[in-house]
This record gives sequence, structure tokens and C-alpha cells, in this order.
Amino acid sequence: MYYYTFLLRIFDSINTKKDMLDRIIMHRAVVTHNCYRDSLVRTTSEQITDIAHLIAVKSSLEYLRQSIVQAVNSLSKSDRLLLILLYVRNVDKQKICKYFGYSLRTMYRRANSAGNSFMLAMQHLGIDKQWLNDNVRSALMSKIIVR
Repeated sequence: MYYYTFLLRIFDSINTKKDMLDRIIMHRAVVTHNCYRDSLVRTTSEQITDIAHLIAVKSSLEYLRQSIVQAVNSLSKSDRLLLILLYVRNVDKQKICKYFGYSLRTMYRRANSAGNSFMLAMQHLGIDKQWLNDNVRSALMSKIIVR
């Protein structure tokens, strides 16, 4: 799967992940408070470090979401619509071809070109595969479990 298709497909799930992180952060803050109250200092410092990491991931998810919106908005109207229909809304490819008046081959070629433009815009904003691995991979690729 291309990098840009991954980003467009996960766009809708970013807010869900951020909401889940909010709940986890709140839960861990309550646990940390209780540990501190019970004088469990080592556990408290570990929990605070964990909470700080979760807040950083949440912040990175928000930046990723804003960057995707900004990169998509930098595309031409037809490129933007094509990528959204194809990768975000998962509209049938034949319906997309009919809507735009493209052959299937032309639709794929234009989607590839639009995807490359999207990817360049994301890289201009500082989002690349390395940034994703360093900042939000764990939140996007796995389920976050409350410990």
C-alpha cells in the first residue's frame, strides 16, 4: 500500500484514537493520584512518564490530522475529490470513473498523480514515514489498552 493511501484511509480513525487517548490519560491520572496519595513514589513517577508519553502521542495525532487536511486542501479540486472518493469514502471505482468521465486506467493514473502531490505536500509539512514511525505508529497500528 502506498504511503498516501495509508494516510487517507486512517484519517477518519484519528479522532477516535485521540478520544481513546484522552480516556486513557484521564484513567492513568486518577491511578497516579491514588498511588501518590498512598506514597507509592516509584509507581507514581512511572505513571507520570507514561502519561507524558501519551500526551505527546495525542499531540502528534492532532498535528497529523491537521497536516492531512492542509495537504488535501492544497490539491486541485478534482484531485482532492478523486482521492477522497477513492481512499476515504471507498466509493466503487466504476462509479468514480463514470462521475469523472475517465477510463479505469486514466482514473488510476490520475489517482497516482494526485497521491504523489499529496505525499509531497505532507513531506513539505514534515510528515514522512520516519515521522510516523517516531511519533504515532503505536497509536495508529495497534489497539491502545488501558493498563
